[in-house]
Amino acid sequence: MIFFGKMILPSLAALALSLGMQNIAKADPIITPVGTAEVGFIIGPGQTMLASFTLDGSFADVSIAASLISIPTPTQIGTAFLMNQVGAGTTVSHQLASTLFTFSPVSSSTTVSFVDLFSGLSLGPGTYYLVFAADTQPGGDISFGSSVNYLTAPGVSVGTPQFAFPPNSYPPASAWMNFDAPGNFFFSVSGTPVPEPSTIILLGGGLVAVGIKLSRGGKRKAADS
Repeated sequence: MIFFGKMILPSLAALALSLGMQNIAKADPIITPVGTAEVGFIIGPGQTMLASFTLDGSFADVSIAASLISIPTPTQIGTAFLMNQVGAGTTVSHQLASTLFTFSPVSSSTTVSFVDLFSGLSLGPGTYYLVFAADTQPGGDISFGSSVNYLTAPGVSVGTPQFAFPPNSYPPASAWMNFDAPGNFFFSVSGTPVPEPSTIILLGGGLVAVGIKLSRGGKRKAADS
């Protein structure tokens, strides 16, 4: 039993770390739009769009997509920016990531077609802004629905959709305005929740305490014998 006690302590510590890592390895939806697309709002040379969301916790391996469509079907290119600040005074120093994308060609503005924008991101607590700009004419649309809501992970919220007309030469620095009409864009975020260090410490401490108790019980039994 003494040997068992010596073996169980490192085993329980390893188990605590393993459970924490399993939490990290499990990818979950963070923001999922629910509803029907009714129209596409123009993303073109004279107008840009913005979506925002706030995280209370940390996430790893974050992926972001949006329904960015083009009608009719010529190849149209845009740029997506992920920012921690927008509006007056915004510079490239506030840019977390950017990527070129191709609007998805569709035949109807009510068609939802997601375009993958970012992946492999690590995001901590804070508010993040997605800015969508067109690089070619006439550009494209972002899908929108008046009844669209979001399923969100705990501690996650989505901001009011915004637009800028006309946009700044650096689109994230534009003067943004809220939509008057109710509704939301079709964009999604997924990722892996990162447990707080205190959670892993508490779990590990509890398991180690059980191991110490078992170990002491084994020693008492050995002494009695």
